[in-house]
Amino acid sequence: MHSQMHSQTLQALRGEIEAVTTLQLALNRIALTVDDNSLTVWDGPRPEDVDDVAADDGSFSREAVVDLRQKAGEALSRRYKEVERLILGRAALESLVRSTLATGTGGVIATDGPPAGEVLSALARSGALRLDWAQEAAAQVREVLDAKAGTKAPPRPTVPATPLAKAGKAKAAVKKKVAAAKKKVAAKAKPAAKKKVAAKKKPAAKKKPAAKKKR
Repeated sequence: MHSQMHSQTLQALRGEIEAVTTLQLALNRIALTVDDNSLTVWDGPRPEDVDDVAADDGSFSREAVVDLRQKAGEALSRRYKEVERLILGRAALESLVRSTLATGTGGVIATDGPPAGEVLSALARSGALRLDWAQEAAAQVREVLDAKAGTKAPPRPTVPATPLAKAGKAKAAVKKKVAAAKKKVAAKAKPAAKKKVAAKKKPAAKKKPAAKKKR
């Protein structure tokens, strides 16, 4: 019975730490789009470190759990502040970080709330961060950044923007305008021709009464 409880505690605690490291990796990925050498090495606990704080029988002391969560919260807060400084003034990345934190904390972190670094630390210290939230946030970051990378590669124009190319475009535009004008003239000319033909046929119909004057 006790071993089962210890195993569940171990699994839950490992999930908490994995949520912390997953979230900080998502923030890392955003920061790396600005500078590859901008962040310090992660000095917080990792999921495999959870085994080291367990006793021989698999139990955990309250002090050991508190210490582990404390270190995770402090490291996550430092990581966020590093990323925040790096992306300052970059509206698109700032927006991505906000949405990442909102997803990764289950909506706890809001734009008009307390400083995000303090909230992240508090959530980690209390064991409130969930792995599924962190994984969803990481997937969101990956999707957004991959999409941006995909739109940056193709913008190589097939026709160089030289004066000759511009002149060619201008000529094509003029040809289109001339063709459109010709269509309009042709469309107006057709109804006029029909009216002339109809006008010539009317006098021929008035000649029949003249033939009846033979008495």
